[in-house]
Formats: sequence, structure tokens, C-alpha cells
Amino acid sequence: MDASELHENDILELNVGGKLVSTTRETLTQATGSMLAAWFGPVWADHHKRDQQGRIFLNCDPYCFGRILSFLRCKLIEDPDHPAMPPAVQPDSQAEFAALVRYFGLQDFMPNCAAGSSAEYFFDKVLYMQLAEDWSAVTAINQHGYALAHPSMANGEHLIKCHIEKVGRNPWMFLGVTRQTYAQEALEDCATSFGWTPLGQHAAKEYMPSARTMHLRRSSRQTYWGEGHTLVFKIVVDGEQGFLSMGCVHSGHVFELQMQFHETTYRPLVFAVGAAPGTSVRIAAASWQDWTQFALRPVVGGL
Repeated sequence: MDASELHENDILELNVGGKLVSTTRETLTQATGSMLAAWFGPVWADHHKRDQQGRIFLNCDPYCFGRILSFLRCKLIEDPDHPAMPPAVQPDSQAEFAALVRYFGLQDFMPNCAAGSSAEYFFDKVLYMQLAEDWSAVTAINQHGYALAHPSMANGEHLIKCHIEKVGRNPWMFLGVTRQTYAQEALEDCATSFGWTPLGQHAAKEYMPSARTMHLRRSSRQTYWGEGHTLVFKIVVDGEQGFLSMGCVHSGHVFELQMQFHETTYRPLVFAVGAAPGTSVRIAAASWQDWTQFALRPVVGGL
């Protein structure tokens, strides 16, 4: 096929491991120098395998390819102040996903995605909230819904980046960590969750999802965060205790909580999102570079 016949706005119909996918040539060729870009450029245009309907056939896992494609679509429209976040991948698919990233030559275009690390987070338990198609975001569909992000965090240091995509009419929200992973435990009154709510409050002890066991303390209004804001969390876990730090990218402020769990509440520690209807939150693993901007800043709020 002559190069002059190829256009970035061409709509391509793909058969990815039996799943039909439509996208643009621009989306697939934006990673200049990659194998993926070469495949859909002029050199390989006449050499694709095709199914019986003439669609380009890719012999790869549709879920893993879908996570790559979702990221590529986000890259086309990303805001420089809010770059596209790495895709969250289910733990049992991470090795295959990383291999596909390497096969397509996207290591430089998708940093931290080619190692097969289990540090990518996704939501697998949702109470009154709706999962995004890629499992990495949740949207509240009922009052004060909760979602738990996995995999769980063992002893050591963990970094998570959280982007608030949309805030509903009720701005209430909870971001933090919890060991309350079973809904039937909601009637117990013990410290199993630690984190913050916006609008000048932060929760020292939040037991989900029962609002009557929530303990709030007034804090500076500097804790405010909302739609379009990105927060970076550092979680240090040491058995039944640890520290939770939150850095606000928009203000540069850092907040910190000391965590102390009751010995009878031991459960895997997971990141938790609580929100009112219409709010959408997306999380992903953060890098130490993300946290560096807060490392030398004084803590302006905490317990």
C-alpha cells in the first residue's frame, strides 16, 4: 500500500484474539519507533494477517491489548498538567501484559509497565459503586459508596497516585487505607481505616461503610482537594502500625497520619475510596519521582 493512502484518521477494524476492536491509525502509531507504530505504518500495511471478514487479526490476549489501547487513547488527549496514568492490570494478567508491552516495543512510551510488577492497582470489591471498564476507576452510584483497591499492601513502603476525575453534587469523599474488607464487619466500632475527607476534615478513624462509627476531627481548610486534583499517597506498613502520608500536587501540602490497628482487626491492608453519587476516582501505582516533590516539605496537618 502506498504511504500516501494512509492517514492518521483512518478507522481500523481489528480482531484481537476473537474480540472486535475499532480505533484510529493515529492512536496505534503515536509511539514513534515502536514495533506497534511500524505495524500500522506503510511498511507493514500489506502484510497483516486478516480474518474472514478482512479485519486485521492480532493473536494476543484481548484484555491485555485493551489495557494498552486504553492508555494510548488517553495519551492522545492528555493534559500536560495531568499526564495519562499507567493502566491498572489485574494481577493474574500482569506478566502477559508486560510481555505484550515489550513485544510491541512500548517500554519507553509506557514506563513502569514492562516489568510485570504487581504494583498496579485495580478495584475488585465495590459497595454501591460502579467499576470502570478497565477496573481502575470507580464511580459512585449510591450515597457514600465504597470501593477497595487491590492487591493488598504487605509490610514496607507503598506509593499510590490518585486522580479525582469528577466530583458529584455532594463533594463528600474518603481517600485512605483500610483493613475492613468485609461488609458484614460494618457494625463493629474499631479503628480499621485511616485517611482524609476534603473540605477541611480528615478522618482519623473511619470504619466503612457505617457513617455512625466515623470519627472526624476538624483540620485546616488547606486539606481541600476536589475535581481535577491529583494526590500522591505514601503508605508505610509495619505490622499493626505505620504511617500514611498524602501529598497534594495542586497545593504542595503534605499531611500525615500515624496508623495503629487493633490486633483483632488484622486483615490485608488495601487502598479505599469512599464517595457520594456522581464522583469518579482513578488510582494507579506511583513512582518515587512522584513523591520526591513532597520529600522535603513540612507536614502541615496530621494526627
